[in-house]
Amino acid sequence: MGPLTAANHGLQDVTITNTPHDNRKNSPLLARLNLDYLDEPVIESNGTFTITGALHYTHACGYYGINYLDVVDGEAIIALAYTIDEATCTPEHPGRLGARYGPITITGKLDPSMDADHLIVTFLSGVHAYKLEESGGDWGGPWRSVANWHFHI
Repeated sequence: MGPLTAANHGLQDVTITNTPHDNRKNSPLLARLNLDYLDEPVIESNGTFTITGALHYTHACGYYGINYLDVVDGEAIIALAYTIDEATCTPEHPGRLGARYGPITITGKLDPSMDADHLIVTFLSGVHAYKLEESGGDWGGPWRSVANWHFHI
């Protein structure tokens, strides 16, 4: 999904690049073979940023898209929501397949006039398991569906 421009909200041209279905790896939830994570953002001098990581997908047609963007009180907030694109579901890729895993990339630009000193990425839905000590994510497991990463920028 994207690019999405949040005019006058301090974040511009935010784009989410999901792993295509055929490139996702099998990762049974109970095996905890792969944990969701985001790396520290790479921020260029002009304010452009890139965040890479990997996430779980529970549907062949599932993807992470932008739900909300804003900069408030020095915090740049990107909220992502997991959803299903019913238009891309085909007989060979039916709705629910279980836990699949693959890379994700978030790119965009911070407006320097907003003086943001933190970047927060929030996942509003999906299936997650987090390493608290490494990612700053809120432990969720498959039964909870909100997690946050806080980055000092």
